[in-house]
Amino acid sequence: MSEDIIQRLVDQLEHEKPRKRIQAIRWLAEIGNPSVITPINSIYQDEHEKPEVRRAAGDALGVFKAIKECLDQGIDFELPEPSEVKAPRWTPELLRRLLVVLGVVFAVLVVIDVALLVIPVTRPADPSRMLALLQARSTQARVDVGKQQMAWQTYQTSGQMDCSADLDPARESVDASALRNLTIDPAAEPALNQANLALIAAIDQLTLVSNNRVVVCSTGALPGTIDENLQRLTQAAAVLDQGDQFLIQAQATLVAPTASAATEPVKPTALPETPTSEAPPTEAPTAAPAVDLAYYIRELRQRLEFVTGARGEATLLAQYWEDVRTAGQSAGCRQAMDPAAPILADYAGLRPADSAADPRLANLVTTYNLGVALTRDSMRNFMQGCNSNNFGPVFMVGQQQALQGISALNQVSALLDQLEAEVAP
Repeated sequence: MSEDIIQRLVDQLEHEKPRKRIQAIRWLAEIGNPSVITPINSIYQDEHEKPEVRRAAGDALGVFKAIKECLDQGIDFELPEPSEVKAPRWTPELLRRLLVVLGVVFAVLVVIDVALLVIPVTRPADPSRMLALLQARSTQARVDVGKQQMAWQTYQTSGQMDCSADLDPARESVDASALRNLTIDPAAEPALNQANLALIAAIDQLTLVSNNRVVVCSTGALPGTIDENLQRLTQAAAVLDQGDQFLIQAQATLVAPTASAATEPVKPTALPETPTSEAPPTEAPTAAPAVDLAYYIRELRQRLEFVTGARGEATLLAQYWEDVRTAGQSAGCRQAMDPAAPILADYAGLRPADSAADPRLANLVTTYNLGVALTRDSMRNFMQGCNSNNFGPVFMVGQQQALQGISALNQVSALLDQLEAEVAP
């Protein structure tokens, strides 16, 4: 048996790499020379050694123990020559490395799979398909608004809310997430974009009223008043009417190129001879007065700053509700909050002539008034929780009102950005 090979393996027990030390321990265990028991045992007893190296040393000592038992019992066996001992093909270290490589490959495949799922969604959708989608959603929302109006009117006259499932809105009528994720280019498809914003505003309003009905049916408590809920439904119906007008415009825009392409070109005809006498001058058509968009931008920007700024009423209110969610109470109860403050009043300064000349202004004002109405309602629920020292009955509705109010006001800000791009020099 070559002492030189054994010595090289014993020297390898001091190698800086744990993998090399483990390899030497296993080879020495297979050779079975008792002279190596002492250095292997030193490794096993070393508490500062790597756990995997100590485990290999313990396994090797077990081999030597088995050899001793065979000798004690007179069992005949033959140990291999050192030159015949081969390194194991798969070691724990190699297996760990293989698992790491497979994990990295799996992670890359997951990222690629997610990217392939997301990339098609971010592409602009076909305008015809978007038009059909918005028309279907608008029709369903209009049906559900009518059902809710019937339920609240019954509640107003009889004092009993109809809580049957037949009056529950469809999921599409109270979930605007898919509409918010639509990729519509406002410059290329302005009518579709405005129709989508109007439909979102109407669904937000319907969602709030539907949730209030759930509260009435489950707890008997009435968030706000019946008149306020009926007014929201009236506003939702009005916004749906505006959205339908934009859908009509979008449909006309999509149909117009096809119709004009199918029309045969008009053949030129001979011009009549010019009369010798001068024709009486015709009056030039009177141009429609231009809408002063900058005026409305200034008006609503100033109001938005007071409501959604860093210290705005809606911003603070959302934080107060978050305090209730995380801590069960809020410092907002110590603030002077007045839902009837002028800062939260509806905007009533839209001129009828301007609204007729530019329908976007009506949608803009309606969305703004929806946002401040939701903020007012949320503030009333918050004060009710403060006064009763119990936010449980009003938390869910109140926080949702606050978040929906901010969402509507953010839509106003986005619409104002579009108008500012038009009036910019």
